[in-house]
Order: sequence, then structure tokens, then C-alpha cells
Amino acid sequence: MKLIISENKEKLNAELAQWISELISSTLHHQEIFTIALAGGSTPGALYSELALNYTDKINWAKVHVFWGDERFVPPGDERNNAKMADDKLLQFVNVPSAQVHRMRTDIQPLFAASEYQQILKHYFKNTISSFDLVLLGLGDDGHTLSLF
Repeated sequence: MKLIISENKEKLNAELAQWISELISSTLHHQEIFTIALAGGSTPGALYSELALNYTDKINWAKVHVFWGDERFVPPGDERNNAKMADDKLLQFVNVPSAQVHRMRTDIQPLFAASEYQQILKHYFKNTISSFDLVLLGLGDDGHTLSLF
């Protein structure tokens, strides 16, 4: 593990975006796709903006599959919705095919949404010995992280 300490959030996000780009590129040298679980909340917004601004052409987004580590149970268009934030800050700017963006539904009852997402994950990873290539984590104000896993 490598510990990186940055002077400020902007430099940290720039370094992290560069590291993510290099990880995706190196991973795609020996496998067909790259899987990432995005963090929610307010923490990753600046990172997603950095990736959208400076890495649209540096990352082979067509080979990236996007998942979420957690989701707030608010309507899809709500500003607090994690998938909406990722769409607004990143996904609308990069070339990830919509079939490769695996959202958790928030327009049905939470129990059904969790069960449906569990099935999506089981179906997607059923023929692999591993799961995600990268899981981004944030830390909520109340100390929670990655509510689903």
C-alpha cells in the first residue's frame, strides 16, 4: 500500500484521478473490462469532476463497468441521489455505454431495490473469481462508509 499525503483537496483529487487512470490502463492490458464501485455522498464529487475534465480521452471508458457502493433512498432526480451526482459530475461527460452503468433503483421499496441490486451483482460476477477492480470509499459525516458492502 502506498500512502499519499497532499497539500489540499485539489491536489489530492488530481493525484487520485491520475492513479485511477493508470490503474484502469494497466488492468485493461490483461483483462477485457474494468469494474469500479463509485462512492456516494459529497466527498467524491470533485474527483468525478477531475476525471470528467481531464480524463475523457485518457481512459478507455468504453471498457469500464460502473457500480455503486451505496445509494441514498431518494428519488432518482433528487440532488442527494448518488447516481445523479455521478451522472452530473462524471458519467455524462465520458463514453461509458449505458448498459455498463449498473444503478441501484430508488423508485421502488428499499427491500426490493436491495434484492434487485444483489441479483445484478450476482449475475454480473457469477463467472469470475474476483469482484471489483476498484472500490472508491468516502466517509460520511456520521462515520459511515460504503453502506451496502
